[in-house]
Amino acid sequence: MFILVTNSRFATYGGTERFVCDFINYMKKKHDVNLLTLSVDKKLFDFDIPVMELGEPIRNFELRTITNCLKFLNYKPEKFDAIMTGLAPSSFINSNTIPLIQYRHTMRFDFVDGRWNFHQYKGIKAFYETPMDSLIYRWEKYLDRSSLKRSFVVANSVFTKKRLKKTYGVNSTVKYYGIDTSKFYSKSKGNFILNVGRLWQDKRVEEIIEVLPHLPAEIKLCQVGGGSEKYKKKLLDLAKRLKVSDRVIFAGETPYNEMIKFYSRCFCVVQDTMEEDFGYVPIEAMACGKPVICRNEGGYKETVADGKTGFLFNSKNQLVEKISTLFSDTSMYRRVAKKARVYVKKNFELRDRMKDLEELIKNQAS
Repeated sequence: MFILVTNSRFATYGGTERFVCDFINYMKKKHDVNLLTLSVDKKLFDFDIPVMELGEPIRNFELRTITNCLKFLNYKPEKFDAIMTGLAPSSFINSNTIPLIQYRHTMRFDFVDGRWNFHQYKGIKAFYETPMDSLIYRWEKYLDRSSLKRSFVVANSVFTKKRLKKTYGVNSTVKYYGIDTSKFYSKSKGNFILNVGRLWQDKRVEEIIEVLPHLPAEIKLCQVGGGSEKYKKKLLDLAKRLKVSDRVIFAGETPYNEMIKFYSRCFCVVQDTMEEDFGYVPIEAMACGKPVICRNEGGYKETVADGKTGFLFNSKNQLVEKISTLFSDTSMYRRVAKKARVYVKKNFELRDRMKDLEELIKNQAS
């Protein structure tokens, strides 16, 4: 097959980018694959397939949004057997008669409930700030709905499937992410909690910092991921007020192989993302034999076997309790860590998940 993969941009190594890279690396072994995107950060990504960059030079947010949508709308793909796409605006591509498969990793917050998307310029605010914002929002949501209606839609979790149905009335098939478990390992049991993800407000890193004063003094927090400098300053100020500045480390944007080293050396992984649709982090941590503690909502409820491979929490008090128990009970820690790796190998092995997607694409292309 000749497959075109589209993704809006490759500016940071988040969950969507990881999936696209894994998909390309698997499919290129058997098929011809091309990539269409706005831009690629060459320091983080090195593709050995043909890449078409449409560019996004405009700095003004509103104008850039409109221009980026038009670039994908006006692109005319030819000679491809199938197109694999994901989030807006790359999903707006005019596929004509070519089968379009949308693998939905998430739903933009503003498309789900009218809130403005989390980004470094405006933070969490109501979308309808200006008439221009309102028009852009309605236009983008219309394009998103239209692209989904003409696509075969795959959701990365039952949670995402329900969101798609509620927001757009679209049916979808659930296919979970996978990871190459052979790349993950456990080096040692450190004394730091690891949190991984972009530094945006929806990650709720402040809630993890707020529990540090209630944990043993030797436990630290290491956050890995780039993002909003404004949000980072807010977190640093919070740590200073709580007198835990010496226990909070921001490692910044980290290459994937280096990130695995953080997993391998941490004590446990804590994720508190707001309504995470699926999330790579819990399964990557478990593949390293590390217990995970995640907020009891969204896709976390589908990836974490509560009490077996990790724990789910509903409040900061519960978070303190779970971390403290793991820290003090060595036998429980070992039991959970061992079950975690077995669980991931059985349910989220990359090779198995990609085989399922490959068969799905073949069926749509035939």
